[in-house]
Amino acid sequence: CFVSSFVVADSLVLRNRQLLVAAKDIRNSTGVTLISKQLENDGQVNISGLMSGIYIVTTTTPDGKTMTTSLIKI
Repeated sequence: CFVSSFVVADSLVLRNRQLLVAAKDIRNSTGVTLISKQLENDGQVNISGLMSGIYIVTTTTPDGKTMTTSLIKI
């Protein structure tokens, strides 16, 4: 799984080669979960409601594998 854009404004696209990202969580730098949801087939997440800053994104595949990365919201 990878995040297709690390610096984003309003929409984050989460995909892996098989488009099998089942869920994602977005947390702020203090670890508070701000967005947690199951993903649709297109893998898009609307983050326009988040303030500019650095966030931690954790994705989970249907078989339970996770990946954590950071993003910068502009």
